[in-house]
Amino acid sequence: MNRKKKLLALLLALALGLSLVACGSGKKNELAGTWEAEVDLTPVLAASLDQSTQAMLADAGVTLTPPEAADYLGGMALTLRLQLGEDGSLRSQLDEVSLERCLDRWSAGMADYYRDFFFLVLSDAAVRMGLAPAVDSPSQLEDVLGVSLDEAIEEALGLDLEDYIALAIYERFYTGDGLLENFAKEGTYKAEEGLLWLYSVGEDREQQACDSYTLQGDRLVIGDSGVGSDALKYLYPLVFTRVQ
Repeated sequence: MNRKKKLLALLLALALGLSLVACGSGKKNELAGTWEAEVDLTPVLAASLDQSTQAMLADAGVTLTPPEAADYLGGMALTLRLQLGEDGSLRSQLDEVSLERCLDRWSAGMADYYRDFFFLVLSDAAVRMGLAPAVDSPSQLEDVLGVSLDEAIEEALGLDLEDYIALAIYERFYTGDGLLENFAKEGTYKAEEGLLWLYSVGEDREQQACDSYTLQGDRLVIGDSGVGSDALKYLYPLVFTRVQ
């Protein structure tokens, strides 16, 4: 009986030793975890707004310098959450609270921007048409036009300013090629020799560009070399902090 107990104890010790060796021999996935980064969308949103108003002026044959959108759209920062699984699974998404905050600021900033933009355009038109020698304030413009500035804007846009801004936000953020599509991703990832591939479900892996990355403790920097996928390249480098 004692010999059997000793034999069983020996077998258990060997089994435990083998399991420990097996666990210890596997290389730990240092990227696995939940990461968050602050993404400042101010430059890309401001550039988009400047582009659309410049196109609007060109179509109308008006040669004016519109306001700088960046002066109206400060603080457009979002929290991007990246979940990298031990098994190579990937999920990225924008934090809903920061997204709502960003959209509120975007709406308010766009409203101020368009009021100043249309004041400039309509004032110039009023002077060129001989309705007034000069227009120096929104109240003076309203006297010249006989309607409020918001009513004049609605006439120019074909819908009221609030609805126009809501439509612009939907197209910029929520359509198939909108900003949210660039950030929302589910799939897999692969890291190799300082390069990181992020694959969406059903994506052609042969066509997927890789991103350079560096990892120092709980700090992950993606795109630090300035090369990588076109979808997010304008935001590089993305600096993530491990939160879980």
